[in-house]
Amino acid sequence: MEENVEPKAKSTVMWGDLPPSRISLYVAMVFLGTVLIITLIKRRKRHYEIPVRDTRKGHRWCATEVMCRPLYCAVCTSHFAEGLLCDCCGICVDVDCMTTADQSLHCKALATELGVPLTHHWVHGNLLMASGCCACGESCGGGEQLDVGDWRCCWCERSIHTHCMHLLTAMRCDLGKYKNMIVPSNCITLKQVGWKGRKHLVVDSVVPPTDDPAWSPVIVIATKQSGNRDGIHLLEFFRGILNPAQPAPHVGLIPLGTGNDLSRVLGWGIGYSGEDIHDILDKVTQATPVRFDRWKIRIKHARHLGLRKPGKTLFMNNYVSLGVDALVTLNFDKSRKAAPGIFSNRFINKQLAYVTYGTKDVLERECIDLHKKVKLELDGAVVQMPALEAIVVLNIGSWGAGVRPLDLITSVPKPVYRTDDGLLEVLGIYSSFHIAQLQVGLSEPVLLGQAKTVKLTLRGGNAPMQVDGEPWEQTPAEITIVQHNQATLLYNSEAL
Repeated sequence: MEENVEPKAKSTVMWGDLPPSRISLYVAMVFLGTVLIITLIKRRKRHYEIPVRDTRKGHRWCATEVMCRPLYCAVCTSHFAEGLLCDCCGICVDVDCMTTADQSLHCKALATELGVPLTHHWVHGNLLMASGCCACGESCGGGEQLDVGDWRCCWCERSIHTHCMHLLTAMRCDLGKYKNMIVPSNCITLKQVGWKGRKHLVVDSVVPPTDDPAWSPVIVIATKQSGNRDGIHLLEFFRGILNPAQPAPHVGLIPLGTGNDLSRVLGWGIGYSGEDIHDILDKVTQATPVRFDRWKIRIKHARHLGLRKPGKTLFMNNYVSLGVDALVTLNFDKSRKAAPGIFSNRFINKQLAYVTYGTKDVLERECIDLHKKVKLELDGAVVQMPALEAIVVLNIGSWGAGVRPLDLITSVPKPVYRTDDGLLEVLGIYSSFHIAQLQVGLSEPVLLGQAKTVKLTLRGGNAPMQVDGEPWEQTPAEITIVQHNQATLLYNSEAL
């Protein structure tokens, strides 16, 4: 006889029936998944999007300091000593007139209809005394009131009298002297991205102008922390001349930092000291493109308690160092982050901070016997080192804020070095006192060799490390340096 077996009912598991450990696991998985998605979104944006400010919503205001010449408000025409300046189109207003200016005076357009010829964007008043009228040739901007202050185009920088406007045969703008460097607004398209409430504009595409075969636009990227913190002000000046949304190819330099070694090698000087932006752009037009090696640094951490930290990859342009010179940079970096206001002057940073921390290490010698903790391999061959406190790997001929260590070598044949030869020069430093001697040319570094591949194996403890002036405390690891690619940089031909 067959037994009647009733089918089992489907069981439903409720959150309350799960053990706390299982609930915690699910919550952790959801949290980690959310963090991963957000990280990927941010990383993609950082690599592929060029965000721009929507100037249709108003001007890009920055405060004007007390000027050596009178300024007049573009709205109410009154004189003021301190007010607001739009760093894109150049209009000046009193603080009380800012809202009116945003509503009634259009700013420089980032993007206009593709292919439609550009027209002048005239800005009223506050011309320089030496400005000349593009219609009659007479001087502009000499009046004491805004209504006789005449006009200036914020694209081509030409000036014109109010009473000469009727003499213009065409309103088309050719972008002036620096047209080869500017991305015209009729060659760029923008798009809106982001979620509701966080939407913003980014560059969608750039089309080369068809009537300018010599077009080679420039890009301006500035750091806000280096040296005297001039980067913000330089960006303001460049926005007034270029398209504020400007992307571009070759790379030139304006030295804003403390060391500025790459700038020295490429002929752009030891530090920015207030040069006129027009003079800088003139030098860019005469600069010579040169090829420049870039290097990849792979760091593979040693195991600790059976576990290995994830490796990381960095990129180097100037130099890598391990030891006492990185320690000086690390101590300075910690102090600057703790009190940024104190270390905002290039002279103080170089002359006071580095000397102070260098002298401190002369007494403490935290990196003594570094050669016993590091195994150095050049193109696979192990290099025997003397008693050193630092190892420096150079891609350029300048290091430590202007020291030319390779040119100081006299005891052995000097290596032939270039920035595009696919080779790195490896030097040894005895101590902080040895660095001080190199700074004044009273000693020479230890030449350890040249190589296409450099491998440093750090063991037996941590050591300070830096790449292009960015320091950290490095744990035991294998550090391998190989060529990544080549970039095109601009060499200042006037420095010859």
